[in-house]
Amino acid sequence: MTLLLVVTLPLVAALVLVLAPSRVGPRVAVGVAASASLLSFGAALAVAQAFAAGRASLVADVGPWLPIRGADSALRVEPPQVPILLALTGAAALTLLASLARPAARSSVVGGLLMLAGAAGVTAGANLVMVLAAWEVTAFGAYLMSLARTGDAVAADAARGSFVLSRAGDNAFLVATAGISAVFH
Repeated sequence: MTLLLVVTLPLVAALVLVLAPSRVGPRVAVGVAASASLLSFGAALAVAQAFAAGRASLVADVGPWLPIRGADSALRVEPPQVPILLALTGAAALTLLASLARPAARSSVVGGLLMLAGAAGVTAGANLVMVLAAWEVTAFGAYLMSLARTGDAVAADAARGSFVLSRAGDNAFLVATAGISAVFH
């Protein structure tokens, strides 16, 4: 359950910010994001503590989400992945705490949360389908962060470039996943 929180807390916070009324100011949005990332970091610390106590691996199995064998919605972490989860969640928490002094646009905050959730999902994905789905979340978060500076031609070009480059990487990843699935069933 704790492993699941590392990924889902930023996703839930992003959803809350998307559904929140527009009158919610940038400082509140960054506060929600910082709180979610701090809680996600706390969950990552709990995961690290479980490994320090002798666990060999942690698995959070939610269940099947696609009618394809091996496409279960599951996260799995082993000892080499723990420092990555700690670094991801810790850096996101520090960044969002620092941005309380100068709040960013809501799309940028939501993008940051999606990037955190996606990167944690890529790190902990139990199968290639989960890693691919988390990769998509990360790419969409990067796109949202690029869009944050509306009215800026350079930012708009960067957003388009990020989108095109992500789609090229996604297609290559999808072809590789299908190829691996076909070869290894």
